Amino acid sequence: MTPDAETVVAGIPIPSTSPIFLTVVGLHVLGGLVCVVAGAIAMLSPKRSGRLPTFGTIYYWSLVGAPPGGAADGQRAARSEWH
Repeated sequence: MTPDAETVVAGIPIPSTSPIFLTVVGLHVLGGLVCVVAGAIAMLSPKRSGRLPTFGTIYYWSLVGAPPGGAADGQRAARSEWH
């Protein structure tokens, strides 16, 4: 990979062309979106069985799953800083 290689997705430049990295970032973004939507639904649901525990569980597990994508990006950025 050359230092200037980047991929543009929906007008957003991503400083990598690695398919593995782009997959991890895509899963990270998807997990974050699921987390935001599920969290909002859980937050606005009345406190009783049904919607709140279901979306609370979805929120929790998507929140647990989102950080590995951020960690992968951090590792990539750290490697690019070492000349």
